[in-house]
Amino acid sequence: MNLFIISSFISTFSPFVPLLIFWRTRKAQSHSMIYLATLLMVSFLADLVGMVNSLYFKIDYINETVSYLYYFFAIALASVFYKAQFPTRFKNIFILSIVVFYSVYLYWLIANPSIITRHESKVPIGILLIAFTVSHFYALMRKMPSIYIHRVAMFWIDSGLIIYSSGTIILFAISNYLFFVLKKDQLEYWIFHNLLNTTSSILIAMGFFRVTSK
Repeated sequence: MNLFIISSFISTFSPFVPLLIFWRTRKAQSHSMIYLATLLMVSFLADLVGMVNSLYFKIDYINETVSYLYYFFAIALASVFYKAQFPTRFKNIFILSIVVFYSVYLYWLIANPSIITRHESKVPIGILLIAFTVSHFYALMRKMPSIYIHRVAMFWIDSGLIIYSSGTIILFAISNYLFFVLKKDQLEYWIFHNLLNTTSSILIAMGFFRVTSK
């Protein structure tokens, strides 16, 4: 139980590391990094509310509402951020992704809200981030802005986002099966999630730092 609480605190406040680096180096950061920083802040607020509610109040609808709000903001912010990383001719792809993912999600909620839970609601944003990061990794490999890829800021940012998304998408997708069929302990589930989230924050912080590192 103590390990779960410790990992929850570390995970919840881990976005402050990249946010602090972003703030201190904001003059050197590109305009698009503002969208990533905003996404980190939204993620922090959603996790903070969820952690406080889970530990003290235990009101189910609060975590559900926060998760749904996070989903809507995350899709827009992630799409706008990655739109800035690609040539202008690809902008329609990102606009289409926003429209498609919002439409599918709203259809789920309106047609049959019982088929989607708070955890499963995060699967689409995971798919979207994996698509964006893999596409950008491919673009980096083709362009090779530096012979030392680890000196490129987006290499670290892409790595952080894809590690979190690819790891948690499996957790979120099978959460109902783990909890209600296999009767697995949720503490192990959330400790692993917290580890992925913390790792992602550290890698994104490296990306912000690399902007000013020579």
